[in-house]
Amino acid sequence: MRKRYDILFLNGTVVDPMNGILGKCDLAVRNGRIDDCARQLDRSKSDQIIDAQGKLVIPGVVDSHAHLVRPGSEGAAYGMLLKAGVTTAACFAGPVQTVKKEIVEKGSGLNVLVLEALHSGNGFSSPGPSKTEVRQVVGKALDDGAFGVKILGGHYPLTPESIEAIIYEASEQKCYVGAHAGSTTKGSNIEGMEQVVDLAQGLPLHLAHINAYCRGMVEPIPAELSRAFRKLLESPNIISESHLAVNNSTSADLDEDGLPKSHVTRACLRMGGYPEDGKGLEEALKAGYAKIYALVGDEMDYLTVSEGLDYWKANKSGAKCSFPVNMPASLAACAVSKDESGRFIIPAISSDGGGIPRNIILKNGIMLTRMGYLTLKELVEKISLLPARMFGLAGKGHFTSGADADVTIADPSSGEAEVVVTAGKVRMARGIVFGGSGVLLTGERGASRLKAEGIPHETVCLEKSMFLKGR
Repeated sequence: MRKRYDILFLNGTVVDPMNGILGKCDLAVRNGRIDDCARQLDRSKSDQIIDAQGKLVIPGVVDSHAHLVRPGSEGAAYGMLLKAGVTTAACFAGPVQTVKKEIVEKGSGLNVLVLEALHSGNGFSSPGPSKTEVRQVVGKALDDGAFGVKILGGHYPLTPESIEAIIYEASEQKCYVGAHAGSTTKGSNIEGMEQVVDLAQGLPLHLAHINAYCRGMVEPIPAELSRAFRKLLESPNIISESHLAVNNSTSADLDEDGLPKSHVTRACLRMGGYPEDGKGLEEALKAGYAKIYALVGDEMDYLTVSEGLDYWKANKSGAKCSFPVNMPASLAACAVSKDESGRFIIPAISSDGGGIPRNIILKNGIMLTRMGYLTLKELVEKISLLPARMFGLAGKGHFTSGADADVTIADPSSGEAEVVVTAGKVRMARGIVFGGSGVLLTGERGASRLKAEGIPHETVCLEKSMFLKGR
């Protein structure tokens, strides 16, 4: 009996940089894997045909920095990511225990890996934990199913010695480690970025959202970009991503002294000329410089000024806000800049979204191609192939026969995702997300715990990842 395809995508513009494909092709899926990609496949062999005429057909978008857990979101991030064309997301904070609960009920086929946030009050007893405490907390996160850990220095600073200890311990325990630059001695700016690269001492580190350190807080933006790129070029152990959103995301929580708990929030108020306290935050909200986002229907969205003020006053613990502090010039430069050999200095374009309403990898990425800043091939490299390699996801980011059948179909003009497939099953079509569990990507240590808990999961080996091998 001749083999049959489960899905056959017809006549789409297939973009697969790894295999050098750019043009009209058919794509066949069978048993959750890519079966074939050719100019004309036999449609009589397929149980399901999807007409992709005039659409882009690309390997599923791998979002290398997202946030799936947001206060009051009720698991909205999974559907929001799928609607944006994402098939795999790196959750940069967790907590993994919450993701494990949500992914079964809300996952809808999304692949998720979690980097557990580590900071004082969330794992650590102080901003300067001992090496023993660091070792124990990192180990617990991995045993619980996390793929690795995240230093949340920009928001909740740790001492430089503690940051150094976490990076070292992650290397010792052979797990992934990401960092939002910032410490008790340096801010979330170009100086903090340079410091955390130095603290890594040549060990593997994923440095989050490079654009966030080039906001002109220390020097003019061009000078900060030059410093950031130079530091990355000098440090092949550092992998990184940037995003394309003007708005950032931070906490609107206040501490017992009436000051914003997040140091990023304080910095944003300072940038806008507002006092770095609760009064300043209220003034910024009234002026619309700060915006509260919360659950609206089944998605997280920005509230109006009056709605945001009311929400913030009623939710002094857990409210999230955004400031327009990411400069377009910095966003574009981080997305497109290359080294002398023609390789991207920053390998990936992320969203830093998920439950934050800025899942615009495809939408804004397509804008860059229309302006001639990136080719379609380069865009797919940065949003699918290279981020998959960063995490060691060998079966993702390409359409090689036998690869994971993760597919995104998008409108080439708007960047709107129209159909999303993971593991050979349609998970989203024209804005409708279908139910079912997602899949947690984990290391060997977490696999046994997830199996015992009945959490759908896959084990990923970091051995050949860009994270370990470097750029």
